[in-house]
Amino acid sequence: MDKLNTGARYDTILLDIRMPGMSGTELYAHIIEKMPVLKGKIIIVTGDVMGADIKDFLAKNNLPYLAKPFDIKLLKEKINEIIGSGQSAN
Repeated sequence: MDKLNTGARYDTILLDIRMPGMSGTELYAHIIEKMPVLKGKIIIVTGDVMGADIKDFLAKNNLPYLAKPFDIKLLKEKINEIIGSGQSAN
């Protein structure tokens, strides 16, 4: 959030669900509230895709996700999908 608040621009953000201090779901809400242009540019990274709350969050927000551990090739594919969709900030 600090970087976004200083005006940093990103084509894609990787966001973990479980983080100390603030959950990924809370941070996602803050990011979208402050910078709605980033909607559709966030990839969720999680080791918990089976929990009902996480499934609901992903579905409600139509978010792509990567289950840990993930293959770097899959990460590159997800990033290319976002950038190639015309949603790139640059």
